[in-house]
Amino acid sequence: VEKLSAGEDDDVTLPVEIHEESQTELFPREKLVYLSPDSRNDLVRVDEDDVYVIGGIADKGTDRAPLTLASAKKQGIRHARFPMTKTIGLRNDLNIETCVGIMTDMKYSQDWFYSFRWVPARFFGNRIRTGSQDLEHKLTYRAHKALSPCCVFDEGACMRNRHLTPKQYRYYYQRIMKAETYEELQ
Repeated sequence: VEKLSAGEDDDVTLPVEIHEESQTELFPREKLVYLSPDSRNDLVRVDEDDVYVIGGIADKGTDRAPLTLASAKKQGIRHARFPMTKTIGLRNDLNIETCVGIMTDMKYSQDWFYSFRWVPARFFGNRIRTGSQDLEHKLTYRAHKALSPCCVFDEGACMRNRHLTPKQYRYYYQRIMKAETYEELQ
């Protein structure tokens, strides 16, 4: 058993097991939950007794079939999606590292808003670049980017953001959303 965490210094980790056998050969079907962006079932909370299957599909085509959902249904495994639309207003496919960060935070906090801090800021930026000039969208992008735990350009800010508690994250998020000047943003 290996452990995966959202970041190097994080205290909360997820046990990860890598096997050649199928998940249905290793775990009872009733304990399995296949995470699929195509599921219509929102994952409400992370249950310690469940085993979450995060699938990865390399699909460079634009016509993406719901392969993870089809696999879950074929194997008779429960399936769910992250409640991104309800919580942060986005619906995007996520890579495995992002899913692990989200699941790690959910295990720690049971707070979806906090856990979705791992969603790449570019998804919020894309919404603006594709035509939305809504001020709320611009402010959301700004707050999400400033508090991202996986920022690229400022390692100090990245480490600070990784160690924010859910309460601190919400506090800073609200302050950034209300900031009217650059000084207030800082």
